Amino acid sequence: MALHASSYRCDILADIDGFTAGVVSTAIEGATLRISGLTVAPEIRRLGVARALIASAECLAANAHCSNVRLFTIRETGNVSLFGRLGFHFVDETIADWCSSSRFDTLHEVQMEKLCG
Repeated sequence: MALHASSYRCDILADIDGFTAGVVSTAIEGATLRISGLTVAPEIRRLGVARALIASAECLAANAHCSNVRLFTIRETGNVSLFGRLGFHFVDETIADWCSSSRFDTLHEVQMEKLCG
């Protein structure tokens, strides 16, 4: 089945024996699948759940004939390197003046992209 949508939202859940291990929130906007959120339960992090959720989002993008997958992350979370290992490349970085942290004076929002296909 191929999706043909100019705007489509989808949350993909990772379920392990009835336990919601994680979720990735996506939206298809034209030829881009945007990842707007990725969460993994703290007690099972580093077990490949995020990788599996991103792979599922990439399958959704391929079925929708998207040309790329894009996301934003905060540099100070350490997730830039995680997404880099998953094949995402740096696009842009700006000061994230829309959020704050008790640990950092300034937060940086990084846009990353992975081409489909």
